[in-house]
Amino acid sequence: MMNCDLTELNSEADMAYLRQTFAIDIGANEEEACERFEQILLDSYKSSLKTRFDWFFHAVNHIKS
Repeated sequence: MMNCDLTELNSEADMAYLRQTFAIDIGANEEEACERFEQILLDSYKSSLKTRFDWFFHAVNHIKS
């Protein structure tokens, strides 16, 4: 993945974070990994006012189109 030119994935530490987030290191199956990732996303969304505004305006923009 580091060869994909994604600036967010340019080190081994970034890859280790992804493995931890998706619970790959503990042998989670795809469903468990998806649930874990969804929970992390929801936690992030709930804790950030900037993210809430961002999603709000994103939704408003799609309603207009």
